[in-house]
Amino acid sequence: MKITVQFIPSKETKEVELEEGATGMSLVESLDLTPDSIILARSQSPIPIDEPLKDGEILTLISVVSGG
Repeated sequence: MKITVQFIPSKETKEVELEEGATGMSLVESLDLTPDSIILARSQSPIPIDEPLKDGEILTLISVVSGG
């Protein structure tokens, strides 16, 4: 299945091919990211990392920055 990912703050967009039944974690792993460094959102609402994804979805991946 194909998922479109919009990255914030970089404003980059990328299409990712995943297997049927993939979850948010599958997407994060396919992008070589760690789940504690991002927030995954659908229609501007955060979704759990174990949320099943649907073919053709457009998701937003927000990078979390911390420090002091």
